[in-house]
Amino acid sequence: MQFAASFIVTLPFTWVFESFSVSFTPDVVIALLWSIFILSGVGMSIMLYLIRTGSVTRLTSSMYLVPGITALMAWVLFDERLSWNIALGMAVTLAGLYLVVRAPARP
Repeated sequence: MQFAASFIVTLPFTWVFESFSVSFTPDVVIALLWSIFILSGVGMSIMLYLIRTGSVTRLTSSMYLVPGITALMAWVLFDERLSWNIALGMAVTLAGLYLVVRAPARP
């Protein structure tokens, strides 16, 4: 439903701003497969699992990991620089997430 709603909302913008021509190079195909199967498929599956098991706090807290993981992936895959500011930010985020996740559930 989420993807269908997004499609309906964005379709008019594509008619106005896009040409609908795509060059299916290997990079485009890999990025498309990654987005479909890993980001959408695995990501949505993990999210639904956490909701089903009642781990909503852990689910929302895990969203803070996205920028750090993205920075690490860019470092590994694209040889981007990791500065001390980024490392410090990731450490603070991980410490905060640890405090949230390890805290016992309140009634």
